[in-house]
Amino acid sequence: MEELSAVFNGAKEIPLWGFALRATLLYFALIIGVRWMGHREAGILAGNNYLVAAGLMSVAAVRMVNAEASLTAALLIVFAYSGVNVLISSSGSQVAGGN
Repeated sequence: MEELSAVFNGAKEIPLWGFALRATLLYFALIIGVRWMGHREAGILAGNNYLVAAGLMSVAAVRMVNAEASLTAALLIVFAYSGVNVLISSSGSQVAGGN
């Protein structure tokens, strides 16, 4: 149980399977976040959305390989970042549609 806690909360050392679990969970979180933002492929992203996606990937990559970083915080960051992007995009389209 301590090893699982170390995987999610970060520790000096985590087992090898912990890195695999981190990678898998972050991969699915990123897929869900990108789909939630309404994108299917990187090739169809606008410039600002590409930067948002690159920022998300950077955050996930650092949390994935750094044993002392919290996986829970990484998942929260991915979904919060995606949510803010969805809110900004939807408010921007409402303003543009209202003119």
